[in-house]
Amino acid sequence: MRDLKTNDCRGLSNYKDRLPDDYYIKDKAIYCDEYINEDITLQSFICSPLEIVEFVCDSNSNNWGRVLKFTDPEGKIHLVEISMMMLAGNGESVCEDLLREGLLIGCSTFAREKLFEYIMFAKPEKKETFIYD
Repeated sequence: MRDLKTNDCRGLSNYKDRLPDDYYIKDKAIYCDEYINEDITLQSFICSPLEIVEFVCDSNSNNWGRVLKFTDPEGKIHLVEISMMMLAGNGESVCEDLLREGLLIGCSTFAREKLFEYIMFAKPEKKETFIYD
């Protein structure tokens, strides 16, 4: 994972249209509805504000990843690149890295699964191609 720190941070208000279906911003965090049964729906906390900034890949259109942007609890902005391969299996390494950087993540299995889905299906504005040595 490559850390791409910057002082530039756009608010989530401009990001709502790029969220995957069923995700929404509430109380400055990402939420998703969890359908328990046809009568009960919970508003489940997924994570603190997290923007998927861009898709990234190598010059052969392989090794896909995402650049994630968030602010830690002390107000420091983080831009972090993750490889999509990190989401294979249980995705534990993604959670470990993001938690270490200061992202708050819901504790339930549902929240973690939805976090991975969110990273996969959010709609960034741009794509970058990087040449990896």
